[in-house]
Amino acid sequence: MVSLQVRFGRDERGWDPGLQTKIAGDFLWNAGRSWIYGFFPSGSDGMTEFDFDVVVIGGGSAGFAAARTLVTAGARIAVVEGGREVGGLCILRGCMPTKALLHAAELRQGIRAAETWGIVASGVTVDVARLFARKDELIAEFAAYRRGQLEQGPWEFIRSRARFSGPHQLELEDGRSVTARHFVIATGSEIASPPVPGLAEAGFLTSDSALR
Repeated sequence: MVSLQVRFGRDERGWDPGLQTKIAGDFLWNAGRSWIYGFFPSGSDGMTEFDFDVVVIGGGSAGFAAARTLVTAGARIAVVEGGREVGGLCILRGCMPTKALLHAAELRQGIRAAETWGIVASGVTVDVARLFARKDELIAEFAAYRRGQLEQGPWEFIRSRARFSGPHQLELEDGRSVTARHFVIATGSEIASPPVPGLAEAGFLTSDSALR
């Protein structure tokens, strides 16, 4: 268990220890209007120089919101993204593709329901290949927009996987190290298949594979 410290407010350099609460584990912090998970390592005297005030690990929706909120508070920020694609879970494999497919289903259902009003459309079919191609096109647009926001934002955007090598230090894939006073961990999630006997042999869908 690691002893951590939550800090709020500002000082003349942008951060003020302000209210300090010792905790063990992560904390849930209201950064402006967004609730984000993060942690502040204890043991810093507040005078040590770091590369950044805060490093946000993960460039998805939560990480982007955290970076944007922290920048408005005057913090020096870096965003580290190590995924194969930039965009995060919501855009690439969650909210956006799900809503795209639900919209198509809503259109199809609307056509069927119109028959009760005397509106009859015959020969209506669903071309699944075209449906998923349109979904992929929309996701690519959303992801490109988010990638542009991250690359052009008022922070340093680092494309690399990272691991902690100390309470205030990250090691990147290329051998570089990055230090920060605080960190926000917004790395998203991965599919975890339940350990059901015979499941792999029978075949199953996950939230990832169902949206492909």
